[in-house]
Amino acid sequence: MTIELSSSRERALRRWRRIEARQETWAGRQRRLSRPGPTKALTTTYAAALSIALCVWIAANFLTPTPLLLGIYIAALIAAMFAITLLRISIGSRDRAPAAVLDDYEAEVLSLWRSRALTAMSIALFSGGAAFAFIYPLASSSSAAASQVAVNAGLYMIFVYLAVATLPTAGYAATFNRNPEE
Repeated sequence: MTIELSSSRERALRRWRRIEARQETWAGRQRRLSRPGPTKALTTTYAAALSIALCVWIAANFLTPTPLLLGIYIAALIAAMFAITLLRISIGSRDRAPAAVLDDYEAEVLSLWRSRALTAMSIALFSGGAAFAFIYPLASSSSAAASQVAVNAGLYMIFVYLAVATLPTAGYAATFNRNPEE
């Protein structure tokens, strides 16, 4: 078990070193993004795009779905994914780095944000699950309504994941992408 664990760690470190070598080609872009202005813009863009997609999803439940709503929904999700990808580039994907390559302060910051993300995920999934468990029996009179509730429950879980799983990335970026004089 110990041998497997150490070889697993070694493989993770080798994989991380290859990622770091590839990141050297992105160093110039990363420096441009690793400032407070772009960090705030990317975080705001991610949150706004995800909020727009959520609002369109809710609207599609009450209105007749149209190609326009679908287009807005897809565009918002693509914008959100683009923003979070650039934010991860700005921090050099340190939020996914093995613990061996992080210093103590980085590990502490990531641990704090992961803890916050876990708490938020637990609360959101419990409250959402309870709400859908309450709504499902009310909608189960017709199979179409019951399947719509099931689809909405799945989309709710996806939105919760997209909103909460990126908290360590945003927290790390907000902590470390600052002006040197701060």
